[in-house]
Amino acid sequence: MPTTGEFGERGGNGDFEKHKNLATRFGVSYVHSRDDRLAPLSDAAAKNTQVKLSDGLNFYDRGSLADGVTVQKANFDEGSVDVGFKIKGFHFQLDYFFRYFSKFVTDGPVPVSSLFDHGGQISLSQMLIDKTLNVYVSSTYLFDQFQRNPWEVVVGLNYYPIKSRSWRLNAQMIYVDRSSADSYFGYYLKGLKGPILSIGTDILL
Repeated sequence: MPTTGEFGERGGNGDFEKHKNLATRFGVSYVHSRDDRLAPLSDAAAKNTQVKLSDGLNFYDRGSLADGVTVQKANFDEGSVDVGFKIKGFHFQLDYFFRYFSKFVTDGPVPVSSLFDHGGQISLSQMLIDKTLNVYVSSTYLFDQFQRNPWEVVVGLNYYPIKSRSWRLNAQMIYVDRSSADSYFGYYLKGLKGPILSIGTDILL
């Protein structure tokens, strides 16, 4: 944060604080691990459910890369670069990310020896009423090795009833095309295509 030395309370989305001077943030992250499915081959479903392919399948579940074949271990590399700035109620954020799977250990042949995905997210927001009402738009696009290229667009409003980040009311519309995310919690199911409407509230302690 080389300009103002901060990026708002908790570094949160939106220029709630309405910076008079340009506030900036730059970030770089990288992780490498020798990953494991955390379950015996006799189990079709892996206990490691965090790593998913671009179609939403668990990477370590049987059949994810080839029928009847299970990936037992793999190298997992992931990195990201982000830049953002805030000024006078406006917030711009841009992120680039990549991940690379390699050195598979499998119990049968698979059609690829490695996988590389990369993509980005861009978001823009503006405070319409100081410390009360915020509007935002964002979009994410993933370039994957299988050329499914899932993406989404989000438009939303944040309302702060007590003029504090501690309590927020939110309404948003998300349009998803071939969702790569899949979860029992949240909005996304693998392969989902279409609109999602949500209304929610957050309380921060």
